[in-house]
Amino acid sequence: MAIMMYGSNLALLCASIGLLCAIRNAEAVRSEQSITAVGTVAIMSAFGRPPPPDDEPRTSSASTLGENAADNWHTATTANMDLVELRCPELRNPATGFLMPDPDCKVPLRRLMRGLEAVAAFRRENEVLTGDKFTAIFDIVDKASDIGKALNSTRQRLLATAVGAGIPQLRPGSFRLLERGEQKEMYTGSPIQLRAVVYLLDFCGWKNPFRSAEEFRKYMFNEPGSVEGNLQNYYQTCSFNKTLWDPSSVVVLGPFTVDCKGVYDRGFFSTSFDASKRCGPGEQAFWVHAAEDQAQKMATEGSILEAVLQHTPRRRVLVVLPAQAKCGFAGLADVACASATCRSFIKGTYAADVNVLFHELQHNIGLSHAHRGFEEYGDPSDPMGMSMRNSQAVRCHNAPYNWRIGWATTVPSGNLTAGNFTIASNRIRLTIPGSGLTDANMVIANLGRATHEPTSRSIPYPRYFLSYRVRNNTQGGYDRGLPDSYNQKVLIHTYDGTFNERDFNRSDIVDAGPRFLQRDPAFPAGNVWTGPFTPFNSTTGLGGGLRVKVVSVGPSSAVVELCRMYSQTEGKPGSAECDSNLDRDCDGLVAAVDPDCNGEWGSDTILSQGPASPLPDATDGRQASSSPPPTRSPPSSPPPARSTRAPPARSPPSAVVPGPSRSPRFSAPPPSNSPPLPQSMAPPSSPHPRTQPSSLPPSLKPLSSSSLPPPRSQRWPPSPKLRLLPRFPQPSPPLPPPHQQQPPRSRLPTPSNV
Repeated sequence: MAIMMYGSNLALLCASIGLLCAIRNAEAVRSEQSITAVGTVAIMSAFGRPPPPDDEPRTSSASTLGENAADNWHTATTANMDLVELRCPELRNPATGFLMPDPDCKVPLRRLMRGLEAVAAFRRENEVLTGDKFTAIFDIVDKASDIGKALNSTRQRLLATAVGAGIPQLRPGSFRLLERGEQKEMYTGSPIQLRAVVYLLDFCGWKNPFRSAEEFRKYMFNEPGSVEGNLQNYYQTCSFNKTLWDPSSVVVLGPFTVDCKGVYDRGFFSTSFDASKRCGPGEQAFWVHAAEDQAQKMATEGSILEAVLQHTPRRRVLVVLPAQAKCGFAGLADVACASATCRSFIKGTYAADVNVLFHELQHNIGLSHAHRGFEEYGDPSDPMGMSMRNSQAVRCHNAPYNWRIGWATTVPSGNLTAGNFTIASNRIRLTIPGSGLTDANMVIANLGRATHEPTSRSIPYPRYFLSYRVRNNTQGGYDRGLPDSYNQKVLIHTYDGTFNERDFNRSDIVDAGPRFLQRDPAFPAGNVWTGPFTPFNSTTGLGGGLRVKVVSVGPSSAVVELCRMYSQTEGKPGSAECDSNLDRDCDGLVAAVDPDCNGEWGSDTILSQGPASPLPDATDGRQASSSPPPTRSPPSSPPPARSTRAPPARSPPSAVVPGPSRSPRFSAPPPSNSPPLPQSMAPPSSPHPRTQPSSLPPSLKPLSSSSLPPPRSQRWPPSPKLRLLPRFPQPSPPLPPPHQQQPPRSRLPTPSNV
């Protein structure tokens, strides 16, 4: 049964684009006031850059990640770069097996809306995926024109002049959802083989910077002479062989020469295009149509090209444009891919940057941009955020996005809810391996949900993702392109998304330790991060606050301690809380010696604890077992008041992060002995599903054992244009129900070194 959903009036959401369409057949008109059409919706997102001057083409050489490389970072322009458009459905030609536009399509080629807020509202309201089928009604706003005459004469005028003068203008009215598509590109146990055709185009006298398909293959595949971060290696390494981009399923063609301007005849409508002046939906639709037409003529029986062109659904169409194309983006791509094909466009001068290529193709998988606060591209630890210009090094996803698409999961006992903590046992200690060593490489903490059961109690609350990022300095290695300021750091992200292909939430980087920027003066070492506090509800057992302490870091793992705050102070003198002999506020002091309970609020007295007890499996909802802080006699004299001054300057850290100036408020374990890194292994013949998280990474390349970098400044230094970012490279979800979570996995194959 088709899903029917009525949307709101789009006229208030979209600006008048001014795209003019020639009406070819009277059947397209429902009345003299409107046109009804059925098509597939496409949500598009761009990595925005203004076009470079025609006489200053960008070089395709790689840049080096250095101390003064701020100018080498892509600076994004995000205004009006998110788009929604309606397209003609694609049908399979029964004679050839290739795709073709629906000859009866009545869809006027235009954008329904543009802009971050309008597109976000459209997606939230309808949970729309690229490829969903809609019925749309377009209002004819040129009411002064004679519709009958337009039907008879417009096409002739358009063909004669190749411009849209005098053609009725259309505006989106109401719409309804007819049918949802399916993406099926989240890893759930079976490797996903991506299929694509890459087109190199010439037009308007402008030449593509890549003069042969062979020249461009070095950015696509792991072959002799390829760049280290070629897409085949990028997918193999970052996904742990779960998503594959191989020459057996990806074909590079061109350069093809296509028309600069003219009329694109499609269904009931004809659309003018002029690539010498514009880079709109008409130009983009013609580029895809012209390239696909030439490819179908080249395909021979039994060839890889024929097999890829005949594959549906979810085939990628990647178009590389000349550097002079009048496009205000580095790349533009469909977000998600549930239709027969999904599109990406890259300006030729940026196609030599594998981070831009990977960024756009990951939009096709459904990922949004990686945020920091209000900065659209503000997370440089993820390829969906900022990236080095023309960098060829691999930089893998952050923890939320790896989890969202099934490329990684939590460490054992690392999937935490409020049910894993009690007031008497509110600390949990875990070891997080480097993200490239295993696909079980993160901790998730959600104090707004009681358990993982879909019907469990919940409240609005941030879901925190903790990961440990370590750069592999071997060529082509995991996170070799990670910025210096995020190397050997515990990263904290928030993400309110779910393990669902229709989830378009954005990840948000919050801080990075062991020396956090959002530091509490009560912990002068800077290795304790405190999140926002939501009052604890004793009836529901939800809420409170989270404190994260980085206990130690090493070349292959970090030890963290999570403490759930049930209150922001221990209590008032004489209260029941102060008689409980507990540490409700996670300051390391039980009530008997906490200044909050002794009338000495704000004291800097600190108490040391013993090591934490073993932890339960967080996936079954059992509570953590940890001894409360030991008691001691109250001090003979009032302790000094807590200082409000900034923490003193720190010396470079050792492998074990030092505690505060006195005994640590959190338990201080002995230094961790990180296991030696495994040596490279030859890959099995083919990937297969897993039953448990893999303990070995792809491309096992030895990590450097360099010591921690020096302490960062106490605030984020400014970066070019994005003020919330550090100056590069010196930057300082309720969980899904069990039936939606990943099944047990067997050990994954390990790809060969590159």
